[in-house]
Amino acid sequence: MSTMKSGIRLDVPELTYHGDTRTLSASGAKTLLSDPERFAWERSHGRPPKAAFDLGGVVHALVLRSGDERIRIIDAYDWRTKAAQDARKEAHAAGLTPINRTEFLAATKIAGAVRRPRALGVRKTSSFWRHGRRSRYRS
Repeated sequence: MSTMKSGIRLDVPELTYHGDTRTLSASGAKTLLSDPERFAWERSHGRPPKAAFDLGGVVHALVLRSGDERIRIIDAYDWRTKAAQDARKEAHAAGLTPINRTEFLAATKIAGAVRRPRALGVRKTSSFWRHGRRSRYRS
């Protein structure tokens, strides 16, 4: 993936933002400081799935109204059953973002709250910048 040019960008797609491995994000910096080996592994292989990342990804897609094709709503209210857990693993393996019904309801409420300021013309922004000749950052 090519590195984003320095500046403020509006509505950068989630996969583009997180796929930029040539820049350092705040969470990447925290991981680098606490566990450099883990940082290097995640940089090469991606972060392992987490429920919080799934919820965040769904909220992001709902707010920006893009990326919906990657959401897989699992017909379950929690992840306690074997069937729900298997469906979640299958969705992750297919590159989809699994979310159960309870989490999806929460995601729609969060997205609605975030969208209110957007209706007033406020848009999501991402910043990309360089420091020196080699250091690149994003927020």
